[in-house]
Amino acid sequence: MKLHKLSLATALILAGTTSANAASNAVPVGSNLGYGSASNNHTIFSVSANPAWVSGNLHQNNNYGFGLTAGIRIKQSSLSALYTDYTDNVEPLIDKFGSNSSDSFEQANDLKIAMNNLILDVRDNFYLQADGNFSLPILIANNGFGAIGIELSGIGTARAKLLSTNKPIDLDTTYLLAHPNATSDEIIENGLIVQAALYAKTATVNEAALTYGNQFYQNQYGQLSVGVRAKYMQAKLVKSINSLDKYLKSSSDGDGFDNQLSDDFEQHSDLSDTETAFGVDLGVQWLAENYMVGLSVMNINSPSFKYNELGLSNDAQGNVEKFYTNQVTLAEEVTLDPQARLEGTLYSENRDWSFAVSYDLNATLDLVGQEYQWASASVSYASDASSGWLSYIIPDVRLGYRANQAGDTRSYITPGLTWGFLNIDLGLADFGDIGKAASGDPEDLPEAFMANIGVEFMF
Repeated sequence: MKLHKLSLATALILAGTTSANAASNAVPVGSNLGYGSASNNHTIFSVSANPAWVSGNLHQNNNYGFGLTAGIRIKQSSLSALYTDYTDNVEPLIDKFGSNSSDSFEQANDLKIAMNNLILDVRDNFYLQADGNFSLPILIANNGFGAIGIELSGIGTARAKLLSTNKPIDLDTTYLLAHPNATSDEIIENGLIVQAALYAKTATVNEAALTYGNQFYQNQYGQLSVGVRAKYMQAKLVKSINSLDKYLKSSSDGDGFDNQLSDDFEQHSDLSDTETAFGVDLGVQWLAENYMVGLSVMNINSPSFKYNELGLSNDAQGNVEKFYTNQVTLAEEVTLDPQARLEGTLYSENRDWSFAVSYDLNATLDLVGQEYQWASASVSYASDASSGWLSYIIPDVRLGYRANQAGDTRSYITPGLTWGFLNIDLGLADFGDIGKAASGDPEDLPEAFMANIGVEFMF
């Protein structure tokens, strides 16, 4: 019996990645990762940024385009420490259950000490969050009626942490002394008092957005673009609490820690129903020959969704949930509060080079309750898409930096390139994280990693 290298991460991704526009999600889609949160005239994925962007590239000829991208983010704290401590100090004790080397009291006491050391060492710092997203943007621009952006998108977000008292594992000494030859299952079920659990939250959102923008004013210095986005969202928010005794029992039976995780997350996904809501975003941009400044406000109507309520039943599971009332909100609603963003871009004379910055003016919560407030900056080279075959020889390149000003306050280096129609963008705490992410070694995982891959076409 071995704990699968990334079983918890795998279970989280499977539970959370069914399908939100960047406005409903803290993770940038497509090449927006490399370009930054400021909209950019070189990528159609700016459809999901400032709503005014769709009309920013109106030319005498019509513009049409579409794209498709998918991405993933994993961020964690103390996962490697938890894995190492478990495999080195806990797993060998469980494997020894049933041997004649010690009686049930000694076995249970050894396991209690090892588990308490593990849980108390990582409890306050440990979490694992996984996000998956996709986006399908379509742009139709015409000087006569302005520009329309259509986006079908989705996100799955999942987050796990540990809950426990200050004595996560204790002994039922009366039972253990009376049953010196108890089996491993009997020791775990009757001889241990387990006051520790895995708390998981997942949110899946499917979104259809329609954006309209037009240039409503212009003079010799530039033009003013205004845009509005209407979003229809279908969301399913689920949370569950699972006592650690079932994972110990699964390990002792040889079924595997990761198999129990997969089973729990399969049941977890059935605990809540899908809800619907509408969202509205507004944006303005001033576009001059060699610069752009803009302001956007996302979710001005504050759409909200509810999690399933915990602790409603009086069975064993309901009692476990109610036990952690002081650590978990049993009835929870998440509101996508309005968030304002300033953006600006400087372009070279031929507009191939650009330097862009953006700053979220306030913090807000993602769908699993984590704060985010992005600041981003990027420099990029992107040849005109009309150059055709030249784009397959000279790739577009970009290098950015983004930092969360709230919540986990993590920062990322964000390199990216476009080769012909193919986009590849990464988000790294440092460049060494590429090797760590590729290896999947649970003892040397990157603390945060993002990757987007996609295609886009403009006509």
